Amino acid sequence: MSVNKYLNDRVDFGSNDWDRWILLRFSSFFKEEVRLEQAEIELVESYRLALDRMYEAIKSDQLLCNPRIEEEDSIVRPHAMVFKTYSLGIPFMFLARHLVELSIKRFLEANGSTVETGHKISELWEKCKKKAPVFSAYDDVIECLTIIDDDELHFRYVKDTNGKEYDNKPIFIDYARIYRRSKQLSMNLVPTTTVAELQSKSK
Repeated sequence: MSVNKYLNDRVDFGSNDWDRWILLRFSSFFKEEVRLEQAEIELVESYRLALDRMYEAIKSDQLLCNPRIEEEDSIVRPHAMVFKTYSLGIPFMFLARHLVELSIKRFLEANGSTVETGHKISELWEKCKKKAPVFSAYDDVIECLTIIDDDELHFRYVKDTNGKEYDNKPIFIDYARIYRRSKQLSMNLVPTTTVAELQSKSK
């Protein structure tokens, strides 16, 4: 099986199946001196778009996205109550949290000389506020994300490296508020790149 069925470094836009291919990074076409900077912005913007789509999916499927109990009335199970789940909550929260983390790191690196590593959002946020105290206005959403998943492990795994289950208490989220605040914060930390800016950087 050829890997070219899945990956390619060029696409023939005159072919019948060109529309099944998507470009991962537009920044790969940029000049070397601006490519890394643009790639970081592009990554943040891609997660913003994913969060937008996930938010719209939850809005249109809200009843399905919440655990619910339905009555099943049949000969075999008369008046039985069936518990059903179909939730986009976990991937939604992962996207919101990861977007905020990437945005904070991008802001810190653009306003300093060090490359930020690590995933603890609480620690990254303290560094961010030292550089720009005005962002304290977003302490509420950072506190929310920190309580739920400070180190970006709880939304990827159900147990820690010792095999112990993470705290798994019921948590209900105001997904619309989390969406708005996370996106606002990201936009303030890493403003959207305009078409004109993209064109000037690619020359």
